Amino acid sequence: MGAKTRAAIVIAAMLFAATPAIAQKKVERKIPLGMEGAIRIVNMVGSVVVHGWDKDTLMVRGTLGAGDNFYMGGAYTGAKMGVESVNERDPKPARLEVWVPAHVRLWVKTATASIDVNGVDGGLDLYVVSGTIDVTGNPHELNAEAIDGDIHITGSPPWVRAKSASGTIVFQGASSDAAFSTVSGAVKVDGGIFERTK
Repeated sequence: MGAKTRAAIVIAAMLFAATPAIAQKKVERKIPLGMEGAIRIVNMVGSVVVHGWDKDTLMVRGTLGAGDNFYMGGAYTGAKMGVESVNERDPKPARLEVWVPAHVRLWVKTATASIDVNGVDGGLDLYVVSGTIDVTGNPHELNAEAIDGDIHITGSPPWVRAKSASGTIVFQGASSDAAFSTVSGAVKVDGGIFERTK
């Protein structure tokens, strides 16, 4: 094997190895959002991780698939963000990490993307098809629904509703008004005092 052939192979290997990195697009944006505001997030495939913090700012960092688009906008009282796939029949995974004011009303919808929320004590409305929902903290209201995915809640939301068809629901904490339902999965509860439970 000649020197030119070896060099061509090395260059081809480097280009092939770099393809996944080139294919992904990075996102980093932030806008003002009030502590009592509302935020809607849509990401069909990949993951959505949300952290509550004590700033009146909405910030997101993440990566998108090649050619996919990210949108974000709103005002001080409400905002929305999401990922638009170039090919809706074959969406590429997008990974979003989001920081929101801790008291906001948060709504997240995904298909196979997992949802992980921590430190948000406002109202949560979370929906997945086959992803997993993880919530850590004490939101004053929590509604979580997964068709085929699992739901894990650690905390003591005063009002909580968790529903799954075939997934497992795990709750560790306490609540004054709680309802859990699943068709073929298990429900596991371990915690403190429950005033009204179904």
